[in-house]
Amino acid sequence: MTNKKLDLLLQKASSYEKLALFGSRKNFLTAVAQATTQLNSAVKGDIEGVANNLAYSNNPTARQLANKLFDHLKNPQVDLNQLAGDLRQASNTFPGNDTVKVQNALNAAQAVQQLIQQPAPEAPAVTQMPAAHITGRVPFPVASQNALSSVLVGLDQGIPLMPSGHLDKETKVAINKFKQLVPSAAHLQGTALNAKIQDVFMYVHLKSKDGQSPEEILKGLQAGGTGAQARQEQDQKSEQSQGRGPGAVRPFPTQ
Repeated sequence: MTNKKLDLLLQKASSYEKLALFGSRKNFLTAVAQATTQLNSAVKGDIEGVANNLAYSNNPTARQLANKLFDHLKNPQVDLNQLAGDLRQASNTFPGNDTVKVQNALNAAQAVQQLIQQPAPEAPAVTQMPAAHITGRVPFPVASQNALSSVLVGLDQGIPLMPSGHLDKETKVAINKFKQLVPSAAHLQGTALNAKIQDVFMYVHLKSKDGQSPEEILKGLQAGGTGAQARQEQDQKSEQSQGRGPGAVRPFPTQ
């Protein structure tokens, strides 16, 4: 197995270990965010100085540690905990009398430690926008507009409507007038109102064919007359005129 693959496996194992340690995904991600903070240029410079001092050492362990520090600097998602530990190890690798190099390594480790302890950046607040109220024209069947127009004109109670397919101002006025004229429609809405308009249209149309005046038709409507009743009466008259219905006058058979 190559060193690169081994490093990847170690990184995954470290992540799983942290996930188990922090107990929840939220806490784990917070820790990861803290541990992958980008190094600023000043801290990078301090770490690079420590790595260079190690690289020029005759100690193989020091040179190996220098390579690890250089790798940390090249990694955009550097593990700060690991980096701080390597810097502390570097301070112990220098000879004890080389106090400047030891102190530089300790200072770099402390700077990295401060980055780890910084609070994770908070997620931007989500602004709750008020619900949008979409306004537009309310649809209204053209067939109902035409029927409503015919009813009001037939009763001498209005002028013809211009069908628009929408509940416009003129249609609203006509509906209010219709409800005043037909008490049984006063509280109807939607589909029930459209059905009532069609029924009254049939009543007005059939009674007009019978020669009734607008006043007579309106009186019949307000008394509870319906289009279905008017249609039934019309059918009975038609049958009587053809000598088929009850009360029809039948001619005597010829010899």
